[in-house]
Formats: sequence, structure tokens, C-alpha cells
Amino acid sequence: MKGEDINRFLYNKAYLGRMFRFIPKPKGKEVLEIGCSDGLACDLLTNEEPERIVGIDILENVGCNYPHPKIRYIKMDASNLQRGCYIRIKSSRANQ
Repeated sequence: MKGEDINRFLYNKAYLGRMFRFIPKPKGKEVLEIGCSDGLACDLLTNEEPERIVGIDILENVGCNYPHPKIRYIKMDASNLQRGCYIRIKSSRANQ
């Protein structure tokens, strides 16, 4: 890993660590990651032993950098999800 990849890795790892202080870890559960981009957060979530992870994003190459047998990536617009079927727990760093 180099430069921005290291920064993204460290940020996401720290973010998930803080998040799991307030919500239960997803061991044995299904996880929906909205706005998963290239799949880094999904890959990090595999360390928490979920049953499976679905990562969605509008990017053409969604999940391209982090393939994993427990992760399924879907190219789609999250606004097409039925209301009430998910809880948004991750915020974007784009505006920071």
C-alpha cells in the first residue's frame, strides 16, 4: 500500500473500530455497505466474521480492488432501496 491507500486503510479501520464501540459487531450477520466504492470497507468488515456482505455503489467498477468469497458487489443507485431496509452508519469524508 502507498500514500492515499494507507490513509484510507487507517481511516476506515479506525472508523470501524469506533463504530463497533456503539453497535454490535456483525459476526454471523448479513451486512449491507452502501457506497462501498472499491470495496475497502467491505474487505475490512470480513475481519468481523459476518455471514456475508453486500456492497453497493453506482461506480462502474464497484468492489474492483477487494474481491472476497463472502462479499457480493452490486452496481446500483442506493436511492432505489426500499425505505426502512437499512440504517446508514457510515458518513463520507468527501466534504472534510
